Amino acid sequence: MKINLIKVRSFTRKRTLMAIMRTFIFLLCTTVFSFATEKSFSQEQVIIDVDKVVSVDEVFNIIQKQTKYRFLYPQDLFSNAPKVNLKRGPIKISKLLSQSFSKNNFDFEFNENNTILIKESTIAPVADLTAKQGVKISGTVTDAYGQVLPGANIIEKGTSNGTQSDFDGKFSLTVSSAKSIIVVSYIGFLSQEVNVNNQTIISIVLQEDSAKLDEVVIVGYGTTKKVNLTGAVGIAKGEVLENRAIATVGQGLQGVLPGLNITVNNGDPANNVDFNIRGFESINGGSPLILVDNVPMDLNQINPNDIESISVLKDAASAAIYGARAAFGVILVTTKKGKKGKVNVTLSTEQTVTAPIFLVDPVTDPLVYMTSQNDVALLSTGGAPIYDSNRLADALAYSQNPTEANAWSVRNGLLFYNGFNDYQDKVVTNQSFQKKYDLSVSGASDEATYYASIGYLGKQGYLVNDAKNQNFERFNALLKAEFKVNNWLSLDSKIIYTNTSNDEPHTYAFDASVNSVNRMSPIEPLKFPDLPFYRVQGDRDDYIPFIGQAFANNNTIPYLEQGSRDTSTRHDTWFTQGLTITPFDGFVLKSDFSYNSFFQSSEDVASKISVINGSNFSNGIDLGA
Repeated sequence: MKINLIKVRSFTRKRTLMAIMRTFIFLLCTTVFSFATEKSFSQEQVIIDVDKVVSVDEVFNIIQKQTKYRFLYPQDLFSNAPKVNLKRGPIKISKLLSQSFSKNNFDFEFNENNTILIKESTIAPVADLTAKQGVKISGTVTDAYGQVLPGANIIEKGTSNGTQSDFDGKFSLTVSSAKSIIVVSYIGFLSQEVNVNNQTIISIVLQEDSAKLDEVVIVGYGTTKKVNLTGAVGIAKGEVLENRAIATVGQGLQGVLPGLNITVNNGDPANNVDFNIRGFESINGGSPLILVDNVPMDLNQINPNDIESISVLKDAASAAIYGARAAFGVILVTTKKGKKGKVNVTLSTEQTVTAPIFLVDPVTDPLVYMTSQNDVALLSTGGAPIYDSNRLADALAYSQNPTEANAWSVRNGLLFYNGFNDYQDKVVTNQSFQKKYDLSVSGASDEATYYASIGYLGKQGYLVNDAKNQNFERFNALLKAEFKVNNWLSLDSKIIYTNTSNDEPHTYAFDASVNSVNRMSPIEPLKFPDLPFYRVQGDRDDYIPFIGQAFANNNTIPYLEQGSRDTSTRHDTWFTQGLTITPFDGFVLKSDFSYNSFFQSSEDVASKISVINGSNFSNGIDLGA
C-alpha cells in the first residue's frame, strides 16, 4: 500500500555523506529493526522464487507478502530509483533492503506496529543523522470542564504513529521532531491540532461538538437535546441496522451501544434474543423494559427496516418515569414516519449466504483417535488403555487402506467399527440461505404524515438434508399516520402486524439432535453394515433384517430422516390510537390507547423411529467403539 505522506524533493550528496548514509541504513536494518517482538528483523528472511530484476516498490511487495512488516512512503519516492537484481533463494530482509538502497538516500522510522516509514533525507549535519531518535512528549486530554477523556486518539499528523489516552486521560508518544503536529480526536468533541513546538508536556483541552449536542434524544415520554441530557442514555440511529445480514433487531444491535449486552443463544430466529443493560439483574434474573413507540412490545418481532432510532436508558433515573418495571433499564424504540416532500417509495431486497461457526475439526484417522484416547486414559486415570493392540492393528489397516471391508472387524466374537464416520458433513452443511424483501411508502403534508411498509424474511437452517431442514418465515406490516385536526388537536394511528411461522425437525432427545455433532465420536458406527459375514462364516442371513438400519446412539440422522416435524404459527397485531392536545405553548397532553390481538398455534409430533440398540442382539455384538 502507498500513502502520500509528504512532499519531497531530490538532491545530490557528496561521496562522504553517501558512505555515512549507507552505514546508517545498514545499522538501522541490523539494530533498530531488531526490536521486533517475535523475531529479530536482522535474522528474518524472505524467499525469492526466481532470478529477476525488479523495482524497489516490488521489493516492498515481496517483503509485505511474506512478513508482518508494512512500508509507508510517498507515492513517487522511488520512481527514478535503479532496479534491484534479485537471485533465487532465501535472503535476509536487512540484506535485501541494504541492496535496494545502496544507491539512494533515505531516512527510516520503525514504528511499534511493525510499520516502516520511509522518506527522503533532508540536508542536515552528520551528527544529527547519527543521533536522530525523535522527541518524546506526554500530557493529559480533558474537556472544557476539566474532566479527563480516556480513549482519546493522539496521532502525529501525516503518519500512522499514534496512541490513545489511558483511563486517567494521560498519554505518551514519541514524535519524529520537535516541530511535529499532533492531531487529537474524541467522540462527541471537535478534533484539534497541536504544535509540539519543543514542548515535552502538553495539556490538551477539547471542545464539545455543538452540532451533535443539538441532536434530539428520546427520553421517557418526551425528548431533549444532548446538551441538556443528564442521565446515562445510549442512542443509535436506525441506519446501524441497514445493509446488515440480520434476522432480528437484537442481532443488529450487538456491539452498537455501550452497556447494552445482547445474548444470541443460537442462529435460530424463532428463539428470542436476550437483552441486558450494564449486567444488572436480580437473583431471579431480569431484563429491561422494551417500548416500541411507548408501547411494551417484543422487539424481536419488529422489522429492523421500520426503526427510526433506539434509546437505552441505563441508570435508575428511568425508574422515576416507568416505575418498578424499569428496574433493569429501558429500551425505547421509535418507528419511522413520513417526512415532508415528495412521496418516497423504497424497495429493497437482500440475499444472504451464512455459514455455521464453532464446528469441530474432526479426527479423520481412526488410529490417531484411538491412540489419543489411550494416552488420555493413562494420564487421567492411570488405568488400562481403552483400545487394545488388536483394535489398534485394525485401525492401522483402515488408515492404510480406507475401504468398507477394513472398516469392520471381528474380535473375540464381537463386531467392531474401526473407520471414520464423517458424521459432521453428513448432518451439517457449510452454508445456509436467507432472503429478505422490504417495501415502504411514506410522505407528509402540513396537516398529515403517513408511513406504510411490508416486509418478508425467509431463513433456512444448517442441515444437509434440505427436505428435513428448518424453515423460518416472518411477515411484517406497519401502517402509521398522524393528522393535525387544528392548532391544538392532533390524532395519530398505528397498526403493527407480525406473522411468524417455523417448521423444524422434532427433537426427541438432546443427545439425538444436531447438538450431538460436536460430541459424536469419529469411530462411532452409524448404520449396520452389509458384510459377507459378521461373527462367523455363514451367519449373514441372521442379520439381513438389520442391514442399513441406524444405530441408536447419539446419531441424529435417523431422527431427521424418519422423524416428524414441530410447527408453530404466530399472529400478533397491535392497534394504537393517540390523542395530543396542546391548549397553549409549553403544555402538552398526550393520551394513547393500544390493543393487542395475539394468536399462536403449535404442533409437536413425535413419530416412531426404527433404530437398532443393544437389546436387539442376544449374541452380544458390540455396537459402539
